[in-house]
Amino acid sequence: MQGRGWTVQVVWVDNQQGAREGMEEEQRYNVPLPNGGETTVEEFMKAVNETKKGDRLTIFDLAPFDESVLGYQTQQGRRPIPNFVSKWVPTHANPRPVNCKWKPDTVDSNQKISDAGLCDGAELAFVKISEWEG
Repeated sequence: MQGRGWTVQVVWVDNQQGAREGMEEEQRYNVPLPNGGETTVEEFMKAVNETKKGDRLTIFDLAPFDESVLGYQTQQGRRPIPNFVSKWVPTHANPRPVNCKWKPDTVDSNQKISDAGLCDGAELAFVKISEWEG
């Protein structure tokens, strides 16, 4: 039985570490799923990897997207500032709540994505780490 189609978004988040520290949304990809919640985890991951050519993600690379972690750490720059206190500056003052869960069965790739916690419009994140030398 085919269900109504879903679209799940995969958000690529850049986690900057080193001389520059922060988390920012880099890109978003819509992953169309014609079988909606009946799509298996294996079919979903295949669709994710076909949408973003060149990068191969696994179920372990994805987590529910949390807008509250986006932002940057203030830096004191090249010249030390006396009594400088670094602080986290969020990107969103009122972040949207996480809209899904992602708990795929690590053994059963035929698990339905709805059973793994996704819904139509779910947002999953892939966090890549960038090292900033300074």
